[in-house]
Amino acid sequence: MDHVHPYGGHRSGDPRDHLVPLETLDLSKCRTVSDIVARLSLCAFGGRMLGDVGATLTDLCRGEHKPALIYDGEENDALGRHIRAMCEPKSGFFSGLHTTEDYVSWRGPHSGGTALVVGPYMARHARHLYEKADRLIFVNREGLCKPGQVRDGYYPDAVFEDPEFVIPLLDVVLRERLQGIPTTPRELFDMLRTLKFGGVAADTVAFSEVLSAMLQDKRSTNFFTVSGAMTIAKMQLLICDLIRTGRINYIAATGALMAHGLIEGVGCKHYKYDPSYGDDVLAKVRLNRVTDTLEPEENFDAIEKIVTAVFDRFDGETTVGSWEIHRAIGASSPKTSRTRRVSSSRRSSAMSRSWSRRRSTANSATICSWTTSAAWPPGVSSSSSTRNATAACCSIWRPEPNSWASARSEAAIRATTRRTSPRSSRSTTPASRSNATRR
Repeated sequence: MDHVHPYGGHRSGDPRDHLVPLETLDLSKCRTVSDIVARLSLCAFGGRMLGDVGATLTDLCRGEHKPALIYDGEENDALGRHIRAMCEPKSGFFSGLHTTEDYVSWRGPHSGGTALVVGPYMARHARHLYEKADRLIFVNREGLCKPGQVRDGYYPDAVFEDPEFVIPLLDVVLRERLQGIPTTPRELFDMLRTLKFGGVAADTVAFSEVLSAMLQDKRSTNFFTVSGAMTIAKMQLLICDLIRTGRINYIAATGALMAHGLIEGVGCKHYKYDPSYGDDVLAKVRLNRVTDTLEPEENFDAIEKIVTAVFDRFDGETTVGSWEIHRAIGASSPKTSRTRRVSSSRRSSAMSRSWSRRRSTANSATICSWTTSAAWPPGVSSSSSTRNATAACCSIWRPEPNSWASARSEAAIRATTRRTSPRSSRSTTPASRSNATRR
């Protein structure tokens, strides 16, 4: 039977026969910015948008007929100068630089073809732009693109984020993949600072400097608040690294984040959404769509059994803290390797155990979960791709040698333990089965 998507396109058969599993971003396997961007293609939300566009541009710029670059912005600021450099013949990435007006009136060879459109463009030329180009790739914060190109849960050939950050990222990706010139995250941040990029790029550099100072200050107590769908976005291993290396002391997380992390921790998976199938078809085969990601219903069934068994261990009368609940869940999860990296199907179990172990032994990672501050889920919000790419780059950027390793000594952890008693950090809410994982 053929299933027709409301936006067009169809595929025959059961959607479960075509599932593509997502993969957790593992920075231990990344050495350059290009490595990170490549792995983002198997993540979700804005990270996947950036990873997919990076792969598409690499193929197009490697071809015989290079794409054009369309830009209506300021020519003499940092972004404008960088774009001009990317279009110079020596780079070989693009066939030329055009304004929207120039492009729609251009009659040269291969004047249709493909084009990268950076930033906002003139509305009066939009229809002619859409009609002329065979394929358009958009990078802007306004969500501008060809009508019908972007659909609910499907965002091909678009990155809806600040070009001041995305374009330098894509430039270093193309340099490595097409010219063999690798760029490390530290070198990327140095470039953004030196060339004085503004907007999100400047904010990202400033954030990295503040974060570095926090982690190097042994007197600092670092709080980490997490919300949104980071685990579905495949960012959970970044959280694990922050915990294992002692860079954070206290965590405030949402129940949704913990639940989805546990889902992967027990061997369940999330999958890419195929727009050929409508939500009605997916619902019939028990597949839940979270923007551009699929969550099989049996994932929740598996977690419900685990959490129910954990709650059965509590008498319902004694007041317990959320850290104790997570400790019990972590202890009941499959055992994993104690090395820095564990198998991809059990990483989140290690995350849960790591959180509970730190809380119970050093009192330096109190978990305050089941809060109401979650933003569910980010989808294509204007900051989603920046959150994913920035988190990845900042996590392996080292402004000073060994700065991460020396972020917090064991003496500082012990001092934190003495300052805060376990009893003072406990929740006042009795544990009960009403704290359902399906929240």
